[in-house]
Amino acid sequence: MISIIEQGCIDIWIDEIVPCLGDTKTDEIQGLVGERNDKDPYAAYMHWACTAPNLIQKWRLAMNNNELKRLNRELQCEGFITKYYKDTVQLPNGKTAIYDFVGHKGAAAAVAVLDDGRLLMVSQYRNALDRFTIEIPAGGLEPGEPTIKAAAREVEEETGYTCGKIEPLITIRTTVAFCNEKIDIYLATDLKKGEQHLDEDEFVNVKAYTLEELEEMIYGGIIEDAKTISAILAYKNKYCPNQVNSNE
Repeated sequence: MISIIEQGCIDIWIDEIVPCLGDTKTDEIQGLVGERNDKDPYAAYMHWACTAPNLIQKWRLAMNNNELKRLNRELQCEGFITKYYKDTVQLPNGKTAIYDFVGHKGAAAAVAVLDDGRLLMVSQYRNALDRFTIEIPAGGLEPGEPTIKAAAREVEEETGYTCGKIEPLITIRTTVAFCNEKIDIYLATDLKKGEQHLDEDEFVNVKAYTLEELEEMIYGGIIEDAKTISAILAYKNKYCPNQVNSNE
């Protein structure tokens, strides 16, 4: 599925596709689209996509021929977690542009669910925001460390619980405009209470919340962390799809 779909406007799809189709006539595409439905542009697109898959393939091939090309990547600054670069990129029109790029070593996180259904959350100070936040357990990868082991390790270090079972939930890219950070998020269950193993610069408080409480904090603006919001809603959608918030 192409990202333009998410913009929910069939006019944009046509404007993007038509210039790449060469001798394909605009009225042919319009006929395939059929009657536009502003209330459900996705359904209109699917009608078009199912009717003319060859046009989509032709459009994708044309787009591939117009890809941007990175000419150079120059390190500007190196930190403990990230590296900052300036990239020189050749554009489809032949000109060049300078892009910021932040390289990240990668991270792992987990939705840790107790036997009673509550989720373990950690509260810690985040310097970038200059305040405490509520998040799922997460952390950076050690060199060569598989993300599934890192997620289990972070659960134990930050919450004091070990997980008897851990399985993939979702993978997210946190800031695609300028950073390659990737976080593999897992579901950790069969939890056994132990002791925290925090780093010297970590001060983490742990508290268990119901899924309903967490949803209220998300929509109330208390939880703003992207990985946490993504993980909680993915968990609800996959494992608790019929659970309804009592305030709805």
